[in-house]
Amino acid sequence: MNGNEQDKAEVIHSKKLKLQREDLFITSKVNYNEQGYENAKKSVSQMLKRLKVNQLDCVLIHWPCVSHLEDDDPKNATVRIETRKALIELKKQGIIKHIGVSNFKKKQSFRSFNCKQ
Repeated sequence: MNGNEQDKAEVIHSKKLKLQREDLFITSKVNYNEQGYENAKKSVSQMLKRLKVNQLDCVLIHWPCVSHLEDDDPKNATVRIETRKALIELKKQGIIKHIGVSNFKKKQSFRSFNCKQ
């Protein structure tokens, strides 16, 4: 996403630093161009490979809108829900521990998690 996951992997696995995995909380993001059910699953798989880990502590849905849609397009909500479904599935599989959002307005957050305000 930010192009720094390989750098993070070097730090995480540095023999010089002697970090223990349980001492780290690793978070990454599904970017706006990686949303949707299959795209989100693929994105997380790539994150794991780049970071050289088997599990992520938190995956954020980075942006409430999809790259090819206008901000007010109702399809954004559908894609967010599909993204969330993929992340929930990965959570059930133990691949991620927590799901979060970033840059969402209150209304978008409630819609993404099928909640009423």
